Amino acid sequence: MSVPRTLQMNHVLIVDDDEEMTDTMVRILETLGPDRMTLYIANDPLTIRVPLEVDLIVADYSMPGASGVEVIEGVRRIHPDVRAILVTGYSDLEIAAEAINRARVDHFLTKPFNAEELVTVVAEVLAEKRTADLRTRSFSRAQRLLKPSD
Repeated sequence: MSVPRTLQMNHVLIVDDDEEMTDTMVRILETLGPDRMTLYIANDPLTIRVPLEVDLIVADYSMPGASGVEVIEGVRRIHPDVRAILVTGYSDLEIAAEAINRARVDHFLTKPFNAEELVTVVAEVLAEKRTADLRTRSFSRAQRLLKPSD
């Protein structure tokens, strides 16, 4: 599997109560290299310690105590620009609508998924974030340049 160029030092928070699933996602994403991302793991959605920097959250939909949608909403209160992938074993339109409307989920990943799917989805979502961040910085820079001096 080739390493996408779009994954360059990103901070990813993985939240899933299934430790085996979490370990699998970590093993897959670690193949991209430690210089490409920092992974933070949380197996209990009620005791998450949100890192200072988070570019992407990958959360399971169904967990005891809190849904992935609720977890994403909570992280977005601290990091409004964080991107989100919701992992689910369900293909329910109501879940999709709730996730999009409440938590602004960027992508869904349906279980079971393979390594290539996870890497591709993570790379796409992080590339979209980087593009949006670049646009925001460029817009801010243009505003400063165009602002009349006092």
